[in-house]
Amino acid sequence: MRIFDFQHPTRKLRIVRVPTCIPNEFIVAKLNEKGLKVLIISYEINRIYGVTSNVMVATIDGKYGSYVPDVLPWVFDGLFGRALVFMQGRPPRCHRCGERTHKVTECTAPQILRQCDDGGR
Repeated sequence: MRIFDFQHPTRKLRIVRVPTCIPNEFIVAKLNEKGLKVLIISYEINRIYGVTSNVMVATIDGKYGSYVPDVLPWVFDGLFGRALVFMQGRPPRCHRCGERTHKVTECTAPQILRQCDDGGR
């Protein structure tokens, strides 16, 4: 047996819509709740300018790739949101109709308007 026969391939995740004030460990814990094994997580760095962006990049054990959600809801210290999770090699999901064949900007499904609880006022 060779040593690489025991290792699983890794997959890259890009996680957006999470403020930089949210700790990496918190996002790792949220991903662990979904059944993922996170190996490394950090913020993406712009290659040209060397500036850190607010996009998180995570490396996961590829064995758990089927557990990667498209949307990751989070609540931390009074803040809340829904992070979008993109996995390398997986087409993004349209957030209007749920298909993986196109992006939301190309979607032909009717857009559903949400009404406020106060009757739309």
